[in-house]
Amino acid sequence: MASPTRNVERKPLAQRLPRPMSADQIEQFFTHVNSLRDRALFSLLYGSGIRISEALSLDIEHVKLVDGSFTIMGKGGVERIGYLSEATKTLLRRYVRERGRPQHGPLFVSRQGRLSYAMAYRLFSKYAEGLPGEKPTIHSLRHSFGS
Repeated sequence: MASPTRNVERKPLAQRLPRPMSADQIEQFFTHVNSLRDRALFSLLYGSGIRISEALSLDIEHVKLVDGSFTIMGKGGVERIGYLSEATKTLLRRYVRERGRPQHGPLFVSRQGRLSYAMAYRLFSKYAEGLPGEKPTIHSLRHSFGS
């Protein structure tokens, strides 16, 4: 028996975009970030507007610190070129220098290997604790780019 709802048009559910963080929240957030790796990661998200999954999938060979560019595979397997802010370039140089200069492999690492989304999310939540206003998410940094 055919469903009586088969011809009923469904409206897509409205998706709510994360709110950008305020300038005050951004400033306070970065004062709480005490790890060079974390500061470089979150600066990359804020300064370039890329997705957290794109940042975590970056390999060292995808980042050209000399000219401040990087190559990522975006949604749908589309290759994109992004550019680093001067602050992010400085942080990434320090981070790469302090962790050693491997020629290839994950840019952001933990003791277990490539930094995971779950770990990045936990770190962001820890640093964002107690910020004024609506509680931001890790995606709020991406949406704060350019605002």
